[in-house]
Amino acid sequence: MNKYRLSGADLVSKWGFHDGDLFESKELLVAVVRKYLEPKLPKGVLLYEICSIHNPIRAEDESFEILFDSEPVEVWVTEEMVDAVRLELGI
Repeated sequence: MNKYRLSGADLVSKWGFHDGDLFESKELLVAVVRKYLEPKLPKGVLLYEICSIHNPIRAEDESFEILFDSEPVEVWVTEEMVDAVRLELGI
């Protein structure tokens, strides 16, 4: 079964999450990050979505320092977890 790594470090780069191509759609990537990674981020980290050919979900500039000063945040999600988000989105 496939596992996917979601890292807080990917939120500070336009090339994060394999340049936004970790999953088959940007919509799915954003939803998976919001469901599984965002709750694990340090308090005060704010995310925003951007229409881009690159990574569509990033940390606000003001959140960079919080991320860099904290322990690295990393979440592994299984294909089953991603499938659950696909169902929620109807894709």
